[in-house]
Amino acid sequence: VDCVDPELIHALQEARIPVVLVDAWEVDLGVDGAVQDNYTGAFTAGRWVVERGCRNIAWAGRPVGDSTHSRERFGGAAAALQTGGLNLARKNILEFKTDADPLPALRALLSRKDRPDGVMALWQDVALAARQAADELGLVIGRDFHLIGWAVDENYDSLYAAGFSKTADAPAIVWSATAMADTALRRLMDRRSHPELSPQRISVPTRLRTADVGAKKR
Repeated sequence: VDCVDPELIHALQEARIPVVLVDAWEVDLGVDGAVQDNYTGAFTAGRWVVERGCRNIAWAGRPVGDSTHSRERFGGAAAALQTGGLNLARKNILEFKTDADPLPALRALLSRKDRPDGVMALWQDVALAARQAADELGLVIGRDFHLIGWAVDENYDSLYAAGFSKTADAPAIVWSATAMADTALRRLMDRRSHPELSPQRISVPTRLRTADVGAKKR
């Protein structure tokens, strides 16, 4: 099941059908899940911008209260900044609903006199919108500010890095869809063979990927 629908999950459990959530999770559902390691990925992203020397850092992403993904990514990013002796100022936190266009708010953010020197846009569409805003304003990523995004490992080159004029300025936290599918299927097989197993959430690893890493892989 690739969504959080308590009624559907309950109905499947009542029918004694094994259930594994795929890239979806909420507490207290009592069901197995294979989910991106959002917290570790976001912590890595936060540490990356701090290591670039950024001190006025912004967060741009989905509303923190909307999903486990949002809460964990915000938590990991905020923890990384706190570890580095920094914090997220309220004026630097932008939140967008899934169907909202993030471009106007990002354009306004990057137009400020005190514009951030680092932006964590840990959703692919938000990161690409930040890149577009920078282009419109004549800002150079890697010079005027640093940007880090989020992408699926399998299409990092074709859908994410391809959106940047210089792929060296297109770092992202990536996760493997293949690994998630394999993990979910293995857990479903375990659940079918051993229905007595306690529900388990399995985190699919995330990692920092840059153009250099991509070149080595190719």
